[in-house]
Amino acid sequence: MLNFRNKAHLSQSEGTPFTTAPLKDLLEPDSFTPFEKAILTGTANMSKLPLSKLQKLYLTNFKKASGMIESPISSNNLIADMTSGFRK
Repeated sequence: MLNFRNKAHLSQSEGTPFTTAPLKDLLEPDSFTPFEKAILTGTANMSKLPLSKLQKLYLTNFKKASGMIESPISSNNLIADMTSGFRK
């Protein structure tokens, strides 16, 4: 479901930098790629990419604070616990 949602969401802005090469190829339809992880960790090398200074600055600002890349939600949560949380 999430994969389909991301594909649909990322394709809504046809013609923008994220829907044209090189970002489209580096991020692929769902954005779960090594390049995406490099952006989030601040290790992406964009020096050879044909992007504007503004686009590179934009991508650089996606860097997450240490410890924020992994989901804080435990995969051991039961559906009932999650449902209860949403009701609160």
